[in-house]
Amino acid sequence: MGSDSDLATFRRFQRFLRAEQDGGCPRRTRRSREDDDDKEGHEQKGQAGVPPTWDGSTPFEDYMIRARLWLATTKVKGRFRGPLVLKSLTGTPLETFKHYVKELMWLNGNGNAETLLSAMDQPEHYGEDQQEHMLRALSRVTYHTKRSRTETWRDFFARWDVAMRKVRHHKIALPAEYEGFLLINGLQLHEGETRALLNFTRGCIKPVSIKDWLRKNETKLAASELGADKKKTSSVLHTEMDYDVEIDNDQDEELDQEIATLETFLTDLQPDQEADETETL
Repeated sequence: MGSDSDLATFRRFQRFLRAEQDGGCPRRTRRSREDDDDKEGHEQKGQAGVPPTWDGSTPFEDYMIRARLWLATTKVKGRFRGPLVLKSLTGTPLETFKHYVKELMWLNGNGNAETLLSAMDQPEHYGEDQQEHMLRALSRVTYHTKRSRTETWRDFFARWDVAMRKVRHHKIALPAEYEGFLLINGLQLHEGETRALLNFTRGCIKPVSIKDWLRKNETKLAASELGADKKKTSSVLHTEMDYDVEIDNDQDEELDQEIATLETFLTDLQPDQEADETETL
């Protein structure tokens, strides 16, 4: 009899375990999961570092880049990101957006950090007006991106690519030839350089051809890379010049000897001719 009671108890225990595995106590399971998520977030919060600070005195665009990089690389998950980003603000930005703390929906939302950054990026707060930003980007590549005399072509191309990237951000696609015209204008080439460019590219003024010409035109190869040493070349030239001088001197000496021999022959021949003329008389 006791064995049947023990068997019934064991079966009830098995059903309890299956119910636990199948979610038989949903409230307890959900609560335990939330506690685990909170614990995980708090543990990882200390390992991920803090978001970038901002008080409104530096350009908002730079802060936005650093904040998005932090969101992309942080180990903090879910609803902890937004409060940390808000906590990193000081001064006027904090005064403007601290009301989010009173909104429970924002505090508990997994995308609260993106919501906060999107609100900050609006034109009425710290974001730039899109039309104004577009005009500024076009003005930069047209008038302001100029190459200085001491600037290398690598540095100039880096600035030029950044300026063109701001133009393409507004979904503006300039014709390749017009972009090449702006690039020539930015390089500030004089007439001779422009003619050399067109000769090299056979009239093509696309940015790819212009960049290729400038790289090859300003590449300076050392003499050692070409197998030519200045000192060695100079000594060889001097040797060849000395050799030519020696050849000329030898030729002059031979010519002088021939002339002297001819004069001696003429001198010896002259008395015989005078004697023949006397006998004839």
